[in-house]
Amino acid sequence: MKKFLKLIILFIISNTISAREITPIPHWGKNTIKVYIPSGNNTNTVKNAFQQWQGMSSGKLNFEFVQKLPADIEIEFKEGTSGSTPISYYSLEIDGNNINKAVIYIDLNKAQNYSNNYTNKVMLHEVGHALGMKDMPMKKTSIMHTPVTEEQELLKLDIRNLYSISEWSYADRNF
Repeated sequence: MKKFLKLIILFIISNTISAREITPIPHWGKNTIKVYIPSGNNTNTVKNAFQQWQGMSSGKLNFEFVQKLPADIEIEFKEGTSGSTPISYYSLEIDGNNINKAVIYIDLNKAQNYSNNYTNKVMLHEVGHALGMKDMPMKKTSIMHTPVTEEQELLKLDIRNLYSISEWSYADRNF
């Protein structure tokens, strides 16, 4: 009887449709993504966040910084943000399974009340959202965990999730 149950369980597991097939996760359908960052006090912090994601992607992502619009991802400095962090939020334009555009809104006035380290962590978090990542409650040190804290980092867990939603092979990474 135990062998029969094991066979049934193996059959179910081997024939189960993955969650990815049931609920596609929107992602960018290209590897080079144009980014527009207007001049401002936190321009280098924002650019650094994109470069960290790019560096961890093992060449799968390439951010091209453009001097004028249009761009795939736009940074907008504005007052009155309210989102998953006290200083920023994001929006995505999605068509089916593809992200067509992302905007990250940053309140520079509020950002002045926080440390540079915290602002950097927030930018890493928001870039993750612009790439299609969701908030992850699993690991508090993950950059995609909310609420964002200064202790969070861009972890291999975050990169594995990016590879998964982007439909890249994690075996191709080189870190």
